[in-house]
Amino acid sequence: MLRASLTLLDMMIKEHPDATDLALAYQQKAECLLALDDETGAIVYFREALQAEKKRPNVITSAALRFSWMVVERGLTPLYDEALAGLQDYIERSRVMVFAYEHYILNAVRAVITEERGYHDLARKLAQLALDAAALEHSGFRYHPKVGLVHSKDDPVYARLKQIASA
Repeated sequence: MLRASLTLLDMMIKEHPDATDLALAYQQKAECLLALDDETGAIVYFREALQAEKKRPNVITSAALRFSWMVVERGLTPLYDEALAGLQDYIERSRVMVFAYEHYILNAVRAVITEERGYHDLARKLAQLALDAAALEHSGFRYHPKVGLVHSKDDPVYARLKQIASA
């Protein structure tokens, strides 16, 4: 259904270029392209999502988180600075990060990039913060105890975080 989703997203983007959820449409398009293993296309549309967010400061998607995760997960080192800048913008615009997965991604991405740049002590601390966020079993929300938790811990980035934290 990815191709059908892309068709519908293209229609929405073309017919409603000023929609408040344009950033989300671009992010969803990037996600579809990533699922189709079109890394170049995904990068283009993650960037479009981030630009659309800047045009509407009250709109915040998870595009910065997903973009930076893709960059680290796929080892796209030329995009590390862009990923970090996107995360910084996300932090400044969000003001409050409520969900464990936000803390996980933020610290995981920063840990991997920091480690690769040779700042091992800082990387170790960031990796531990990410692992702590991933270990949470309750969201802190009374009626939604599982919302925003990190559910998958069997990916290569998680394994790398464990390695960095234990170094």
